[in-house]
Amino acid sequence: MKGKGDRIISIILFIFCGLYFYLSLSFSIQSRSYPQTTIILLFILTTILFLSTFNKKKELFPKERENKEDNIIVSRVIGIVMITFSYIFLIDKIGFFTITEFFLVGVMYFLGIRSYKILLFVPSLFTLLLFIGFRLLLEVSTPIGILF
Repeated sequence: MKGKGDRIISIILFIFCGLYFYLSLSFSIQSRSYPQTTIILLFILTTILFLSTFNKKKELFPKERENKEDNIIVSRVIGIVMITFSYIFLIDKIGFFTITEFFLVGVMYFLGIRSYKILLFVPSLFTLLLFIGFRLLLEVSTPIGILF
């Protein structure tokens, strides 16, 4: 049954891609590059989904694994939502870059990453890239709190 549902969704997405690609042809040359690239990417992914419905050998998501993680997923979703709301609440008070660092470390730790090297390196690198991208290159102002 799952293969049949995926085929139906694939066909609907093929129609969607064709229709919107045709509509994007009326855009100016500068305006149509992003929508057409996105539509082409969606078409490629839809083709992969459609072709995978004919492969009966293995499923993408085994049923055993889905049943084991049902309880874990609910608690993780609630935890991530709580962490995200606290991030949104504290972003103006502490500052964008500082709270983003703490947010990323908290989320990664909550999701099970326990390596201190990864917990320090990845959020720091990501925050540095955000700083370079937004502040230096794009010159976009970000919320400044008491720290940074």
